[in-house]
Amino acid sequence: MKQWICQKCGKQTDRRQGLCNDGDEHEWIDTREYLAAVAAQNAERKRQAKERRQKATAEYQSFLNSAEGKERLAKTADSYMVRRKVASIQSLVLGIIAFPLGYASLVLVFDLKELTPKFLKELIPTITRLLGTSELLTWWVTLTILSLISIFFVYWFYTSLKERFELIPRVQSRETGHVVPIMDAVKFLASRDIARNFAYKDENGNSCVPDPFVPDPKSEVEALKKSAENYSEEKEYNKAIAELTKAIQIAPDDADLYKRRGDVHKDKARSIDSESEGADEIKKAEYTLAIEHYSAAIKLNPNDVQAYGARGWIYEGYLKDYQKALADFNQVIAIDPDGRTYYNRGEIYFKLNQAEAAIDDFEKAISLNKDDWDFYAARSIAYAKKGDRNNAIAGIREAIKIFKSDPDLGDYALGMIAHNCAEAGEYQLAIDVLSECIKGDDDFYGKDSYFPYYKRAELYGKLGNNEAAITDCTKAIQILTEKEDSGVDSPYFLRGSLYNDTGKYANAVEDFSSAIDWHNKSTKINNNWLAQVHYHRGLVCKGLGDKTWAKADFEMAVKLDPDKVEYREELEKAGGKDGVEETQ
Repeated sequence: MKQWICQKCGKQTDRRQGLCNDGDEHEWIDTREYLAAVAAQNAERKRQAKERRQKATAEYQSFLNSAEGKERLAKTADSYMVRRKVASIQSLVLGIIAFPLGYASLVLVFDLKELTPKFLKELIPTITRLLGTSELLTWWVTLTILSLISIFFVYWFYTSLKERFELIPRVQSRETGHVVPIMDAVKFLASRDIARNFAYKDENGNSCVPDPFVPDPKSEVEALKKSAENYSEEKEYNKAIAELTKAIQIAPDDADLYKRRGDVHKDKARSIDSESEGADEIKKAEYTLAIEHYSAAIKLNPNDVQAYGARGWIYEGYLKDYQKALADFNQVIAIDPDGRTYYNRGEIYFKLNQAEAAIDDFEKAISLNKDDWDFYAARSIAYAKKGDRNNAIAGIREAIKIFKSDPDLGDYALGMIAHNCAEAGEYQLAIDVLSECIKGDDDFYGKDSYFPYYKRAELYGKLGNNEAAITDCTKAIQILTEKEDSGVDSPYFLRGSLYNDTGKYANAVEDFSSAIDWHNKSTKINNNWLAQVHYHRGLVCKGLGDKTWAKADFEMAVKLDPDKVEYREELEKAGGKDGVEETQ
């Protein structure tokens, strides 16, 4: 059933009958048509008001850009800053006055004679003598006066302090709620005051107050970027992400913001301790978010080589998706080739068992930057993988020349080359590198450190050359002194394991015991590693038939690392209890 409404009196009915308030006939119209007409009128009024405000604001901005407007804006802003400083000084002075008076009042109220200031003790008897009144009456009068004065000053102090903080309130962006810089806030307030008195009328005579100064979104975005950088440096990654999210809301088409947020997610993932609970899931989530933001940056700026490179790094290093990583590094090389990207792509080719392609990329990386040791090392490892040991050794020698020209590289870089060779399965090449390190000049760590002998012994052991490994361990032990803290890299433990493998069980027990003694003197106590040594010594003792000593070692292993199942199992076999109750 249709509903009708009178356009004159507003009466609604389903029957068009009766007279209007003034006795005339109603002017009936379909209610739906009427409401649609009213909505259209309201929309038109809003449009006109918005257009009027835009024109007023444009005219007002032109005024602010004029010499007169700039002068007026500067004077108004200065007045805010002056009033703020006056309020700060006023609140400080009033605080200095109010609090001693309040203290004196409290002393009198609670009759704290031992805390009564000297002037009050002398003042009340003097007033009593002058007025000829009782001391009690004088006391009450003094208390009342002091209390009223202190209340007055405390209230004045409160209002001054309140004015100091509310005079220039926190002006926030309409889009994000982010607090704008203080000078922008002052400019906003000053322009608002001027806008209230700005005379603007349209052609129909309708007046309108223009919008005041609005902080430049670009300056706000830059402030958020800087804030995010500071939070990232302090490792407060969630706060950095929040700042960049606000910036993206202001400038959703800024590719750099997405790349920056991707960097923060990547840094957050790298900072997570791999041993912590749920670390793998958290890292995966952060790396996934990083990839999403790098992809958003690339969509907005297809030539953003940094976004391609960072995304490729995650694909290669964490997700092991070499094809996607290869695609990203190809894009970087197509846009702006550099040595590091050729090196990264060469690493992927190496992992895909494409040694020739890897060598080619490493050569290009070296041609663009001849001072990076890892380029030479990577090429040597690829040559070794290919079976070309002559070129592999030649590359290592090239790297050594770089180290000699930069004393800050020496020991660290040679050790890294050996590590990289070992990780790639090229144990013999790693041994050759460590041999170069041992023969090196005094600025390398070869002659005076146990470490290259120790690492070379590990590699000899992996190649099955136990005798050479034991010889290097013995040399490392001879060099090792109390000045050099070996931590968990104990040549005693390694030599004990080698003795055990060669059937020299008594020597193995002796070295395991020395490893425990040495580690207990270390500043880098590692309970899990110590538990491992006790466990291995227990196994040897068990094989020698010394069940008592074996049981004691298994108990200690469980105490130091109660989560290892094999330790508990051996303890149970040796006749011990579950371990936790036993060792508490």
